[in-house]
Amino acid sequence: MSKMILGLDLGITSIGWALVNVDDEDAQNNKIIDSGVRIFTIAEHPKDGKSLALPRREARGARRTTKRKAQKIKAVKRLLIKEKVVTANELNNLFIGNKKQKDVWDLRREALYRELNNKEFARIMVHLAKHRGYASNRKSEEPTDSEGKAVLSGITHNKTILQEKSYLTIGEYISTKTKKRNGKDTEGKLNYENSVSREMLINEITTIFERQKEFSNPHAKEELLEEYKNIAFTQRALKSVEGMVANCPFETNKKRAPKASSTFETFRALQKLKNLRMIS
Repeated sequence: MSKMILGLDLGITSIGWALVNVDDEDAQNNKIIDSGVRIFTIAEHPKDGKSLALPRREARGARRTTKRKAQKIKAVKRLLIKEKVVTANELNNLFIGNKKQKDVWDLRREALYRELNNKEFARIMVHLAKHRGYASNRKSEEPTDSEGKAVLSGITHNKTILQEKSYLTIGEYISTKTKKRNGKDTEGKLNYENSVSREMLINEITTIFERQKEFSNPHAKEELLEEYKNIAFTQRALKSVEGMVANCPFETNKKRAPKASSTFETFRALQKLKNLRMIS
């Protein structure tokens, strides 16, 4: 009994196909009915090999980041109102331009040496929530990620200075500098010397609460600190891909093994050995 089989070879820039007639009873009837290939333009930039969808994906990621940051700041403000640190009206006018207001970096330094009033305390908490430091989800840094290496280098440098100069917090140290944000140097290259980790900022707000408690600030409570840290510094976990793992076609009640597992490596080695043919 003969049957027709369509075979496809799917590639990045082409699809090869062949329609064959297969007769299990009479091999003479086996033949290729037709075959061909369809070639199309690869979906990436020819210069750098990046995906054509990359700009859309990056823009979508930026929109999500902006939205989540705004939600985080709103949650911090709701917390400040709930704990009666400031009123809603005071909060709306907290960062409106006022020459009499002290720079928030100076407040982060002064918070270690004097009692803050309610508005000053609120300004520091909102400011730290807006700039919550660097934290990577990656297990190891990519060797080709020059920007990531530069940021980590800046963080390591600042940690060293904190230890050597005996600054209590990273805010106290940066407040002494003329330039407080990362930017371009005199040669036009990006400079990451003011990079800070999230851990450094968590240590700073914890130290500020401890010092304000010593100064008898009524809002320097452990409950407020913990709730604030949960809002400002907690990062959402990476989405699990467990649901994308299919079941094994041979053991249908078990999931497929990851490529990095020893069982798959053994399977692949045995499969290559089985497919080898020696022709003398």
